[in-house]
Amino acid sequence: MKRTLYSLLLVFLLSCGSSRQANNPDATYYYLKDGNLLDGALIAVRDSSLLVRKYYGFMDTTAGKDYIVIPTSSVDFIEFGYHDHAGGGILGFLIGALAGMGTVFGIADAHGSDEIESTLLASIGFYAGGILGCNAGCYIDEQGSRYYPYRKDDLKYIRTRSAYPDGEPDELKRIK
Repeated sequence: MKRTLYSLLLVFLLSCGSSRQANNPDATYYYLKDGNLLDGALIAVRDSSLLVRKYYGFMDTTAGKDYIVIPTSSVDFIEFGYHDHAGGGILGFLIGALAGMGTVFGIADAHGSDEIESTLLASIGFYAGGILGCNAGCYIDEQGSRYYPYRKDDLKYIRTRSAYPDGEPDELKRIK
């Protein structure tokens, strides 16, 4: 029985792995409407485009001058830097674990299971429900970290996250 519980705990811990954003916590991720993903630092927000400094990795020190201009019409949504989904995952785990344990207890009681079998089934329900709840909570929490440049309120927030929220310097305005 201990092996089963430890195995379920290990599966839970492995399912809570880090996201791709943990590799590049300072970057902004641009999900384009054509399905591509770009990452880089948001430098400035223009009337109809975004000025971005591309990200090439932690070890690349020569990439400081590589800028691209992304039309806002081609951006589906934006995610900023590292977003920790622990809050949604923990809450989802607790709700899912209690729901799973309660469901299995109800099923075990209806079938007249003995105490050991009920305990084993309840622990399986606890971990299985917790894993599903954790993943669902992380997914729901992730939806709140998306910003859409075609929404006025989101665009105002996106502008505040840029390196030059009050307007870009003249040397950057030349980049087209």
